[in-house]
Amino acid sequence: MDIHYAQYLANELYGIDMPEDKFEELALIAYNHIGNKNCRTYRYFGSVDPKTLSLELPCNAMHVISVCGAWEDWEHVTNKHWHGDPDSFAIEQYIERTKMFTDPLYQPGKFLKYE
Repeated sequence: MDIHYAQYLANELYGIDMPEDKFEELALIAYNHIGNKNCRTYRYFGSVDPKTLSLELPCNAMHVISVCGAWEDWEHVTNKHWHGDPDSFAIEQYIERTKMFTDPLYQPGKFLKYE
């Protein structure tokens, strides 16, 4: 439904006549309060700038749901091997491959702290 149809109905039913730009501004505020708006969720892959430790987000980003690292958290320290437990790494990679086609918004890797 076009938002301007609501402006037409307000004028026809209640005699409310207001400029188009003012009506659009009020309608957008109402949509935000009602929660009746179209939203899209995107996955964004980016690299952190090593100098500033920051990441530039796309211009249409409003909310960040999660930030994940590239690899699953596996046992890096063990008393069996000096370089970590390779079996743990292989198991984590196998689990990730089985989850690959479950949810399009699934984020592989370890959750990272961010501000």
